[in-house]
Amino acid sequence: MDEFKTYIYTDPTTGNSIPYNVFLPKNYDTSKQYPLYFFIADSSANINDNRTVLFQGNGATVFASPEEQAKHEAIIVAPQYTQDLVDTLGMMTTDKNEWTPGLTLVDNLLHHVIATYPIDKNRIYGSGQSQGGMANIAISDKHPDLFTAQFLVACQWNTEEMKVLKDKKLWILVSEGDDKAYPGMNTATKN
Repeated sequence: MDEFKTYIYTDPTTGNSIPYNVFLPKNYDTSKQYPLYFFIADSSANINDNRTVLFQGNGATVFASPEEQAKHEAIIVAPQYTQDLVDTLGMMTTDKNEWTPGLTLVDNLLHHVIATYPIDKNRIYGSGQSQGGMANIAISDKHPDLFTAQFLVACQWNTEEMKVLKDKKLWILVSEGDDKAYPGMNTATKN
């Protein structure tokens, strides 16, 4: 966790600001291109502590370990959707599966990161749980060629919109007891 640096992105489109955490490889070299691993936490992390996404669910830090970086050197980014953003913009995702102002902010942040860091655009990976998985799907629906692969945990989205992802590499993990995500992701997989 200590190797992540926290920055603030102010979106010129929405005027809103969002903190985000960035991990750079040990021998970071701006003349190289790196894969990007973009992790979005679930809504339990929507608090005003900019580093919550680094310990909640461990999704951001798992690939930052020296062992993983030795195998797969990558830039890791984890936005912190704060309580202040919830109060100002509303939840990032909802069960209505609609594009929200919060999704616009996170989507614009992702594109800012891609433009700012030496990212290999053929190796952009997304992951998230619940809210974060839903945000990943929504961003993929809007930009079907953006992510190389995604790991979606305990989430769902409009299965008709998800049809644009039919040829994408998705790893989907849901519990049979999740009465929203389990049937929805089974339909999405079937489609």
